[in-house]
Amino acid sequence: MEMTKKELEMAYDSQSEWVEKEWIRIAQFLHGDVQQIFGSVQRDFLKRLPISDQALFLTRIELGQKLLDDLVYELYPPVLETLGLVSALEQYVSKLSKIQNLSIQFHSVEIPKLSEQIQLVLFRIVQRGLSLILVPSNKTTIELTLSLDQKKKLSIKLSRPWTGAAPFQKSKKMLYLSHYAKRINATLHTYLDAERVVALICQLQL
Repeated sequence: MEMTKKELEMAYDSQSEWVEKEWIRIAQFLHGDVQQIFGSVQRDFLKRLPISDQALFLTRIELGQKLLDDLVYELYPPVLETLGLVSALEQYVSKLSKIQNLSIQFHSVEIPKLSEQIQLVLFRIVQRGLSLILVPSNKTTIELTLSLDQKKKLSIKLSRPWTGAAPFQKSKKMLYLSHYAKRINATLHTYLDAERVVALICQLQL
């Protein structure tokens, strides 16, 4: 018996929530336990290694820790819990700019404290939205802007100059974004204007 559209959406939401929980669990394990192991290994090996080999060893340990930190941030940034959405996004785009060698400008107003679920969903929407417009051959500046109007409607806008077909059309990632937005009753809008600037806008009434 075939599932209805609503049943398929419910099944997808259930599966995606499970995946999200696993990402958080793995990120917390990597950030906590594995980082402690790195520290323990570093201290133990420094006691055993001759001084002439310690500099190379520390360089490799630092590289491993950086790669681990980048992975944790992709899965679930710890700062999202401690400092909130704005700080998490600011740090994320900073890391992404360095990794991808891109220019990403981040602008934000001060926003009210958000629930853990809302923060996580908005972070994922930005994360997935960025993946749609990260084209290595396109070196134009990406802009990420958070604004809040007088009626406490939060808007998150991703935009950059674009060539070719709009990246948001007929994309599976857009379906993922739509499902994320539905979880918190947010709306998504996309456009490609006459000046060839592509944008993704997420709005949420606080």
